[in-house]
Amino acid sequence: MFSLISECADNLVQYMEKLADKQEPVECRELTAKYTTDVIGSCAFGIEMNALSNEDSEFRKMGRKAFTPTWIALLRIRLRQMFPWLYEISGYILPQTETTKFFIKVIVETMEYRETNNITRNDFIDMLRELKKNPDKLGNIEMTDSLLASQAFVFFLAGFETSSTTISNALYELALNQKIQDQLREEINEVYVKYNGDLKYDNIKKMDYLDKVFKGTVRKKRVNIFYF
Repeated sequence: MFSLISECADNLVQYMEKLADKQEPVECRELTAKYTTDVIGSCAFGIEMNALSNEDSEFRKMGRKAFTPTWIALLRIRLRQMFPWLYEISGYILPQTETTKFFIKVIVETMEYRETNNITRNDFIDMLRELKKNPDKLGNIEMTDSLLASQAFVFFLAGFETSSTTISNALYELALNQKIQDQLREEINEVYVKYNGDLKYDNIKKMDYLDKVFKGTVRKKRVNIFYF
């Protein structure tokens, strides 16, 4: 899995080089969202989402829409707060959003393709396929394709949004604190040279100052997920 993350990181470097050539301000929030969209798409679902390489990536568009308020989403929120019993059946009454339909379609098609071609990646999609084959593990819950795809959809949103927000917050804090930024860069360069540019997972874990930067960022700016 780390190799997949590393591949996405290489794509990020290439993308940032293009941005640097333009010599224009960079919106870090959007940059990190594109990166984490590609990472979770590749690692969890085995899907190349191409959020970095394709400015018109449907996955990134839908990721944005998922966090954009709509009247249906606001209505569901009110129902959950004021009439919990009615909220339980709102899924049968209110239409699915465009974002939900898109992701369910993609995930169902991915699951069907793997089943037909006997493909195994040991990722989140395969975990859902295993649940579908062994529904007795979940008691009386009916394992439909829509239910499984919905779980994968929520997993995707929570995964890319929390990571991208934390990374962008860290970049913001580093921009405000040049001394900390320089110290972190020095540690990264030292580890990079020490292991001849081979930044494996175990080597990155040895970057204590990097760990402190992220922990300090989370302490100052906690991430709460709320999607529509």
